Amino acid sequence: MNKSRFNLVKGSPQKVDVMFLSDATGSMLNCIDNVQANIITAWNTFSKETKWDIELGVSFYRDAGDGTPFKILQKITGDTTSIQNAVNGLVAKGGGDTPEGQMGALTQIGVLGNSGWRPGATRILAWFGDAPGHNPDKIGGVTYTQAGAIAALTERNINVCAFSMKPYNQLDSTKQATDITTACDGEPHVMLNVDTVGVVTTIFNYIKGEL
Repeated sequence: MNKSRFNLVKGSPQKVDVMFLSDATGSMLNCIDNVQANIITAWNTFSKETKWDIELGVSFYRDAGDGTPFKILQKITGDTTSIQNAVNGLVAKGGGDTPEGQMGALTQIGVLGNSGWRPGATRILAWFGDAPGHNPDKIGGVTYTQAGAIAALTERNINVCAFSMKPYNQLDSTKQATDITTACDGEPHVMLNVDTVGVVTTIFNYIKGEL
């Protein structure tokens, strides 16, 4: 893990928006199961420990050849039922070749109004997966690139942290995660070889340590 700091938006109470971006291809089944089982408990613990005003969103990506290569299941909200319903909508399937379609997802999270980022909140994209992304990547007739994703994220002041999941641990194998998080935050925010057990708590603890 590389220690650096997120770009904090100061305020009282401190507002923090976290958009979860999950690789939802077939190899992520165990990770997604763990997120579904633990996200509300981990969120409540995180909120109590920090006393921050924390809201969450849920999104996923697969690959260009899959039926739904990217979707925001729930924009940023403080409603626990909506978040649980959204993570229950994560289904691990598809994927095809090793690289996935995260360049389109990263770009769209930076430009879509329905992401729900709150004014005055520190914006954090918690991205977790186990494989690098196509670059460039053509989805629905649109070409997405790493450079375009970085431009969209930095324009909206979105901090990015990346978690490379066991057992494949290939999210940063081409240094895409390092390059994207560094471009957004000034230094890399990447954790490698992350265990699927307790992944949500791992993500929240990382965020807590960086704010």
